[in-house]
Amino acid sequence: MRSMTGYARTRREYTEASIEVEIRSLNSRFLKITASLSGVPLSREEEILGRVRQSVHRGTIHLTLDYAPAGREAPFRVNRAALAALLSDIAEASRELGRDLVIDAASLLSHEGLLVPAEIPEELVARDWPRVIETLDLALADLVAMRETEGTALRTELRARGEAIGRALSGVRARAPAHLAAFRERLRQRLDSTLAREGVAISAEDLARELVFYADRSDVTEELDRLASHFDQYFRLLDSPAEAEGGAAGRKLEFVVQEILREVNTLGSKTYDPEASRAVIDAKADLERIKEQLQNIE
Repeated sequence: MRSMTGYARTRREYTEASIEVEIRSLNSRFLKITASLSGVPLSREEEILGRVRQSVHRGTIHLTLDYAPAGREAPFRVNRAALAALLSDIAEASRELGRDLVIDAASLLSHEGLLVPAEIPEELVARDWPRVIETLDLALADLVAMRETEGTALRTELRARGEAIGRALSGVRARAPAHLAAFRERLRQRLDSTLAREGVAISAEDLARELVFYADRSDVTEELDRLASHFDQYFRLLDSPAEAEGGAAGRKLEFVVQEILREVNTLGSKTYDPEASRAVIDAKADLERIKEQLQNIE
């Protein structure tokens, strides 16, 4: 199990190049990658993004990669087309104003779009590319390790809350038969009292049928059975390796917890046992905390 939050930074200095990779990851429902790839040709960007997708499956990933070969000339070049257009605009403004507009080179070059990254020769990229990928992989490994460490802590907390809910529900199951029998007896006494007061006669068979009908409405056996099944799946997902669930354990757990919450709500609406009602309230509070924590599970 992995958290979706993490950070990694790796820098490598070689005789031929310097390479630095920084990765930050945050919570997100799906996988979203934003990348700033300095020195990486457009033709090789997809390979970089593909390696990120192989390592992480969910979360917002902010990737910064800076590749600077030693044999590279100036890292920036002047965008001549943009410069020509800007100078033309300045000249036209000078004519309209009837005076010369003087602008120094530094002010010109500070204009957005005039300085652009210089393209790195393909032979330099090909020479250094294995080291670029190696540095990226090291950073990704560090990121995954941090996410797994946080994920282990989250698993411990999620398991503890799930086990607490399970113990409370076991108590409800243990009390259910006696509580149901007591409920039927109270219902029978109320019906007998009401019928006697109103002077209404009813056959023993009809009375028994009504007792069964109303008592069955408070029987929570089916809800408890479904909850047991849901919790089996919940704990299985908690203990599954991230790869076994295709990196989607978080989404699957969110679905299972939603089903657990639905059954707990039904249980609360059917039971008349005060102890069970308290267990339901506590379970719902724990489930809300679990839902919050699952927002950070990959």
